[in-house]
Amino acid sequence: MKLLWHARCGDMRAPDPRGAWTFCQCGMAAVRWVDPVRGILQASTHLPSDRTMTRIIGLDNHYLRAGLGQPLSDEEWREIAVDEAKAAEGYLFHESRRNSMVLVIAPGESRDTSWATDDDRPEQHRP
Repeated sequence: MKLLWHARCGDMRAPDPRGAWTFCQCGMAAVRWVDPVRGILQASTHLPSDRTMTRIIGLDNHYLRAGLGQPLSDEEWREIAVDEAKAAEGYLFHESRRNSMVLVIAPGESRDTSWATDDDRPEQHRP
């Protein structure tokens, strides 16, 4: 699961599943799925200076799914987190990398996120 977080307005948004641009509340940052099946996301900002205020929040999908069904104890949650961190080979979630079920990254910091090129940016973000 990936979310747009624009720290300037404090908004978090899930990308539109159809690939349309999803804007934060103030409209200065946006994201869209390039390939939702593979989890590839593209981000854009109206002003270059807003890039420092725009982040992607990544949540480990397996960890999220563990929360469905019966409530779990704190110990069960810890065990799931340890198991998921070991199983996330090749991902930033992995124990050898961030060792976390929640990531805060800049677009382009992971292989499945990027900044939109000038031609790909939404109309509202073009000079």
